[in-house]
Amino acid sequence: MNVYGLYSDSIKPCNCVVFRMDDIQDKWLDSGQIIPMNLFLSKNQSLSLGLIMNLINNDSKIIDKVKEGFNRGLFELDIHGFNHVDYTNLTEQEQTKSLTDANAKLNLLFKTTSHVFIPPLNVYNNDTLKAMQKNGFNIISSADYSENAFDGGKNIFNASNISMNQSNGASSIFHIPETVSFGDYFNGTWIDEPINNIIGNVTDNINKYGYAVITLHPQNFVKYQNNTLKDIIDDSRTKKLSNLIDYLISKDIHLYPFSRII
Repeated sequence: MNVYGLYSDSIKPCNCVVFRMDDIQDKWLDSGQIIPMNLFLSKNQSLSLGLIMNLINNDSKIIDKVKEGFNRGLFELDIHGFNHVDYTNLTEQEQTKSLTDANAKLNLLFKTTSHVFIPPLNVYNNDTLKAMQKNGFNIISSADYSENAFDGGKNIFNASNISMNQSNGASSIFHIPETVSFGDYFNGTWIDEPINNIIGNVTDNINKYGYAVITLHPQNFVKYQNNTLKDIIDDSRTKKLSNLIDYLISKDIHLYPFSRII
């Protein structure tokens, strides 16, 4: 038995994908948040939500939809900051208080707490990890490029090779970063990531780590008019997401929350 409490011959590749949806908040692109949530609910599939806790207060459409998915066991509720700020600009004490406040607000609204932190802007530092440990968080999901900038990606969790995690000196915090985004922000606008690129990334990262993480944003599912985001659903992008989910399921790739990866 190894330090993770597992027999080595029981470890199998995860062969799974986490869909992570960032920027969940009140009264902002509600349709862009709710339509993707409804899609996962209709397919009875898992979605990990990154909630900005200080921006969730009294928007019943968002709160009720999050509760619906959470109560059905499909939505994992993750912290995407108390505020959407660069945590590397905060002291360790400020980061600790922010995570404490975020979990307190999560418990107030949804009667639960989280152990998953999705840092805003995908950036973090050593103080972030210390603040997480003080608050009982054991999973961080930034981005692969952030992990590479932090320590060359040494602590990225490998779900198919536990011994590799041990040899890399993995701490009590599991690093499970975004591997591909559904759409990318470039020169002031959101650009679609071709579905073939997403599928290729999923294949490559499942082969490497046993899993892939696809990040969604509400901005990915609404239209631009006069260079401004409007809360009008882009049906073609919703269909693209639906087709992607169906494709993954058809290939026997499981859709899991972060907590199930570890």
